[in-house]
Amino acid sequence: MLPTLHSQSLYEYSTDSGSSLYAQNINPLSFSSSVGIPAGPPLNADPNSPDLFNQNVKLAIQYVQVISRLARTALEGIEQAFDPASQSNPMTAAADISSVRHYLGLFTEFLTQSGVGALPLLAMPPDGSAPTPSEESALLAQTANAVTALYARQKQVQENNAVVASLLAVPESSRR
Repeated sequence: MLPTLHSQSLYEYSTDSGSSLYAQNINPLSFSSSVGIPAGPPLNADPNSPDLFNQNVKLAIQYVQVISRLARTALEGIEQAFDPASQSNPMTAAADISSVRHYLGLFTEFLTQSGVGALPLLAMPPDGSAPTPSEESALLAQTANAVTALYARQKQVQENNAVVASLLAVPESSRR
């Protein structure tokens, strides 16, 4: 039977003596420490402090590592699910996929709440070296172009709405 995800519980995957995985129910309050992610910032911390931002970036990186590990496990489970020679179970692979989806939801929520999700994503160079951030002037130009395009689209929608409203305001007898 597939494990169900409730708002009150999370699932952690651990390896046993073989290569198969099993799910065990864990307390949501201990989620961070159970998957190798430290607990969040103190409640009275300044939300705009650079230290808190650095801590949130490190926490986001750890989330990515945990999700990556779970995704690899799910992929291995899918590959071995129907192999008669392996000890893998298709239900375990389905549980792994469910776990990845759940942790992606938690990660998305973390990115939204922490503000780290607003950072631009840097493309990795093909040679595997560290990505170089764009110049501030290039980022400003990209932002200005995006805002201009969004403004033009919204203006067109507003103009179209005005045309429809004016057509709806004309009495029925005068339209014929």
